Amino acid sequence: MGVAFVTGMQGDDPKYLKVLATPKHFAVHSGPEPARHTIDVQISKHDIEDSYLPAFRAAVVEGKAGSVMCAYNALNGEPDCASSFLLEETLRKDWQFKGYVVSDCAAITDIYGQHKYVKTIEEAAAVSMKRGTDLDCDFTQTESAGYLEALKKGDLSEGDIDRSLRRLFTARFRLGMFDPPALVKYTNIPFSENDSEANRSLALEVARQSMVLLKNDGTLPLKKGIQKIAVIGPLGDSASALLGNYNGMPSRETTVIEGIRAQFKESTVSYVPGTKLLHTPFPIPRKAFTTDSGQPGLTAEYFASRDLSGRPETTRIDPQISFGFGVDRLPQWAELNGFTARWSGELSAPESGTYSVVLTGGGGARLWIDDKLLIDDWRENDPASQAKRTFTLQLSKGDRHRFKLEYLRFGQIKNLEFPRRLTAGVQLLWTREGGESVAQAIESVRDADVVIAVVGITAELESEENCSPDLPEGFNCGDRTSLDMPKPEEDLLEAARAAGKPLVVVLMSGSALSVNWADKNANAILQAWYPGEEGGTAVAQTLAGINNPAGRLPVTFYRSVHDLPAFADYRMDGRTYRYYSGPVLYPFGYGLSYSCFRYSNLKLSTKLLDAGSPLFADVEVENISRLKGDEVAELYESFPEKEGVPIRALRGFQRVTLAPGEKKKLRFALSPRDLSMVNVDGSRFVPAGQLDLFIGGAQPGEHVAGLSGSLIIRGTRKLPD
Repeated sequence: MGVAFVTGMQGDDPKYLKVLATPKHFAVHSGPEPARHTIDVQISKHDIEDSYLPAFRAAVVEGKAGSVMCAYNALNGEPDCASSFLLEETLRKDWQFKGYVVSDCAAITDIYGQHKYVKTIEEAAAVSMKRGTDLDCDFTQTESAGYLEALKKGDLSEGDIDRSLRRLFTARFRLGMFDPPALVKYTNIPFSENDSEANRSLALEVARQSMVLLKNDGTLPLKKGIQKIAVIGPLGDSASALLGNYNGMPSRETTVIEGIRAQFKESTVSYVPGTKLLHTPFPIPRKAFTTDSGQPGLTAEYFASRDLSGRPETTRIDPQISFGFGVDRLPQWAELNGFTARWSGELSAPESGTYSVVLTGGGGARLWIDDKLLIDDWRENDPASQAKRTFTLQLSKGDRHRFKLEYLRFGQIKNLEFPRRLTAGVQLLWTREGGESVAQAIESVRDADVVIAVVGITAELESEENCSPDLPEGFNCGDRTSLDMPKPEEDLLEAARAAGKPLVVVLMSGSALSVNWADKNANAILQAWYPGEEGGTAVAQTLAGINNPAGRLPVTFYRSVHDLPAFADYRMDGRTYRYYSGPVLYPFGYGLSYSCFRYSNLKLSTKLLDAGSPLFADVEVENISRLKGDEVAELYESFPEKEGVPIRALRGFQRVTLAPGEKKKLRFALSPRDLSMVNVDGSRFVPAGQLDLFIGGAQPGEHVAGLSGSLIIRGTRKLPD
């Protein structure tokens, strides 16, 4: 999957890169979040080679990624961004990596400030560059001085710097930065392709294919002609639950409730969140704003004066008011020097109701709705302040209201530790009030034919270093301290089930949830992840049977966090499907379908294989149901009994679409590396003895469609690191 991502991003031109992909964080970077700047992970060579490096190796060696980002943590005594083992021995020597290494932001400061590996910033700069970190993501603007001082003292030579410059400028040349645009084919891609209908259709298809059906007693797909659908759960109308984090912002998105209403137009669809948890304000969506000329968004005028006098320096259309890291940007001159702004147009609500509106961020603000002044606070606050202004609006669906917001932001801009923090948190958010109690939700389901509960967690809870004091139980600074569903959502599910209606649970999350109660009591469970801009459409189409789910779990769903070793213990013993032998809720590779499939005629290219030779495995897959569907054929290997061997290992998978009664032949090509394991000393080799294979729709087990086979490997073969 990493290879596919890298090659897709970088393109297929023999000379130029479309963009330059940067796999991160290299390496053994997982958590806990509060300790990531200080933790020194002590781990065996076996676990490093067996579990932590293979995906990086594939992205670099096979995918030919042009860059790698080193991590904050240390590994066996060396900070990752100054690691001789990672950067010199593994990346450059073993993998013959020719690209550049970029630090995670402020990681060079961590080398001396947190890890105490050296005593000064100039020593940190010198050791990181000498060992291969070519580009410094410098949040603090102090690290650059360290490089200059290291050069003056002779800790860095001009040759050291030139080596990094060659790597960096090679990347820029490969990106076509110094060639006439006509020679670089990727410059012909118009900006409009970011939001073309073809790419939006692709986003929908990706979301459809990512749906994982975890449980179904026959309730899904929902029958045609269903009269009333009651949607409950705080994520039913959540745009943030679609997008995850470190994401682009779509021009429009389809929430789950919007998707269900569009798909089931002949049904009466109600929506009540049923809890305040996660039903939080989110940026007023782009589709709610319209300029005076009828275009989506707001007319934005940016002034260099403090009183909006004179001609605007920049005039443009802003899709919404949501600025800061990871979202929209102000004009660069405004971010660096301060500005006033005026946004104007019309505001309309997607649904009738009372909306609680919040303007976040420091600075002066005046806001009018239908020429009524609702915020009047023209104080030139400190740029780092996070003043909030809140009011409510009674809005009717489709009605348009005159909107104008004026904003003032200057202050100590150039002295900020993070220069772009000028705009961080400047957002206009809202949430529709009402229905945030279990009693209100249950009232809405009493006469429903089916209840769809859209629950789970959001990226705000499991995001990078989120140490908010308002985090619910089970979360700590972006880490999970429990795998359970948040209790308010669990209570909502139990109350809904007690009403006696069929219950379908739609899970939104970026990681596994231990939904033990739902597994026993819900009629169906659909894992939707953070499915993107068309996620609501994909969910609704899956519930309706328009999309036949075939996604598979890329992680194990454990029954409890207590089944796992301590979070700060990076050893793989007792973790993942490869080394955990206890009972699980849903295994890695698991996923149901509305169709049924049968495997037949498994053939191996040989029953006696010389170590170091490739192997081919052929199998036929047939759709034995009346519904067209996709099957994901997974190939697992079980190795001869040796110390350090996993229980089994996935070595290939193929997704195939089959009409009712259709049969297709699949071929799996296994390289010597695919047939290898890792010894306790960290060396990778093809072992002698019996190798067992299984090809099927999940891991081998009871009631799993698939076939087993075996062969004998003659001799052993050590493979390069």
